[in-house]
Amino acid sequence: MFQFRVEISQKWKQLPAEEKEQYVVTDRCGQSSVSEEELLELVRIDTRCSPDRFRSLVADFSDEKKAACSAIGFDVLLKMSGRKIHHSMLRVLVDSVDPNACTITMHGKKIEMDASDFENVMGLKNAGSEVDFKGSTNDHPELMAIINSLCGKDNKINLRDVQNYMKDTEEVDNKFKRLFVLFTMSTILSPSASLTIPKKWLLALKDTRLISSLNWADYSFKCLMEAIVSFKKESQSYCSGCVLFLQLFYFDCVSHGKTIVDKSLYPVEA
Repeated sequence: MFQFRVEISQKWKQLPAEEKEQYVVTDRCGQSSVSEEELLELVRIDTRCSPDRFRSLVADFSDEKKAACSAIGFDVLLKMSGRKIHHSMLRVLVDSVDPNACTITMHGKKIEMDASDFENVMGLKNAGSEVDFKGSTNDHPELMAIINSLCGKDNKINLRDVQNYMKDTEEVDNKFKRLFVLFTMSTILSPSASLTIPKKWLLALKDTRLISSLNWADYSFKCLMEAIVSFKKESQSYCSGCVLFLQLFYFDCVSHGKTIVDKSLYPVEA
């Protein structure tokens, strides 16, 4: 973490004077200063990627619910460890990514990343069919039933409602499986800056028998790279996508080196 504090300090030095002014405190002797806490807050990136929220939900799942989630390919995520998002560290990581080249520069060394790295870190296979949102939910009665049961007056699917349903329901059916995937996408794999869930995501879940055959690693990695492009281009306060991957990828490279893939645990579990 020391290296990140050094880089954060360097970012402070690069800021325009007018932007620094809102963080600087002048004492009675006319000396200007800024605390380390203020520096960390200055470079903070917000994100809806929330491993805490995900773990909190699945921790209370019955064995039957966990078995259903494992059967559709998300068994490793169910064993996610207590990792937290380090928001100030995240700023340095995101700034170090070239999303067009799919590389990240770590301590002066440029490292290539791809969906296979996402698989090695997050435990979701990099194989299978594309996660496809083509079509219309209106053509699928089961999907429309889910939408109608969850949408409120604002005609939106709210993440909190999905979470509450999965927590309270005793039914472990296709609806439960679909909502689990929506929740996982919204909190881990491809979260946006919004707390509502796009209805079109259900189109990828038309046939619950095929969920485990979808390439979730490729989908999630591409979403992250696209999110970083938008973040850098539009100077957003929120960075979408699975930023947890970046953090775990960094720690894994520092601890083991990118070439080591034969581990007893995926980094997301460790």
